[in-house]
Amino acid sequence: LDLEDENESNVPAILGDQSMLLPVVPIREGVLFPSTESVLTFGRKISRDAIEESKKTKDVVVLLTQKKASVNRPKADDLYQIGTLAVVERRLNADGKLNALVKGVGRVRVDRFVNFRPHIKAVVTQLEDTYDDSDREEIEALASHLQKLFRKAVHLGKPVEFLNFMKLMSGVTDGELVDQIASTLNLSTDEKQEVLSTTNVRDRLELVIELLSKELKVLEIEKDVASKTQEKFDKTM
Repeated sequence: LDLEDENESNVPAILGDQSMLLPVVPIREGVLFPSTESVLTFGRKISRDAIEESKKTKDVVVLLTQKKASVNRPKADDLYQIGTLAVVERRLNADGKLNALVKGVGRVRVDRFVNFRPHIKAVVTQLEDTYDDSDREEIEALASHLQKLFRKAVHLGKPVEFLNFMKLMSGVTDGELVDQIASTLNLSTDEKQEVLSTTNVRDRLELVIELLSKELKVLEIEKDVASKTQEKFDKTM
């Protein structure tokens, strides 16, 4: 095993530019949201090369999700054009694969692809969360409602790390709140990409509330079934 400890990345210096030329890592399935982190495993050479190339860009990469997971060497049309700006915090090489602890730090839009070999590079522009001043009160109400729904889901048995749960209940911005809750939901890749592509915070809150509400219904049905099953078991005993 070859373990490399990475120096703390100078992310603000990278983010200061309006447009950035960065290595792109294609993701077969799923989405890494801003304000979240995850350990990802990269087996394809184009992905490993892009992660290694990030050493030249202060450990900053762009994660783009593929429209079809089966495509092995994706081209422009195979990738969503809205992705996640991420920092590679640690790397671990093992058995020909590269495991990386990756933290999402923002949304980006691809302006143009520069090359696809030996790995993908693209010029991207960072996308900021947008707010309409007239929506401030509604955003506050939606964020509060989302917190209540998420708390209810956890009480119904949704598995969430305790420290993450406490952090989400206080001390994060509305944009961070909705992204971090979205990252815990059982969503399809297309649904996750829709959330990622929604930069307006009010619209994103409404979307994630709708998705979380659907998951809540499933949790309530599962709890009801489990309760009835237990009652039958107790009567039999």
